[in-house]
Amino acid sequence: MKKFKTLIIIAVLIFSDFFVTMIAMHTITYFENQKFAATISQEFDEKYRKEATITLSEVRGRLIELKSLFKTDVPLYIIQDEMYEIIELPSNYNPYLNKFQFTIMGTYSTEKICDDLISQIDNQINIIWFSD
Repeated sequence: MKKFKTLIIIAVLIFSDFFVTMIAMHTITYFENQKFAATISQEFDEKYRKEATITLSEVRGRLIELKSLFKTDVPLYIIQDEMYEIIELPSNYNPYLNKFQFTIMGTYSTEKICDDLISQIDNQINIIWFSD
């Protein structure tokens, strides 16, 4: 009977040790997965910030290039058509561009609207990188 009690105690110790080990392993795995998920999230955020900045910088450059046409003999309606084509952002999933839309306020001259759009791009780039 004494041997039986000893075996039961040993079995309980082995199983309890096994369960403690399993719980510890599960906890460690959980926290490693959380850390990995946070790292992946940061990487995607950085990627989206860069992509949005590149897209907005390209649009900004095209608008600056368009502004140079005001000093030429290019008809105003062609410049305006080009401007509206330029500010149509591509429809792709980017959390930094999803809610961004250009706003054209008032009835300014086309050149003033162009300057205002460039200013909006600069503001959006600042928001992308400096607000969290």
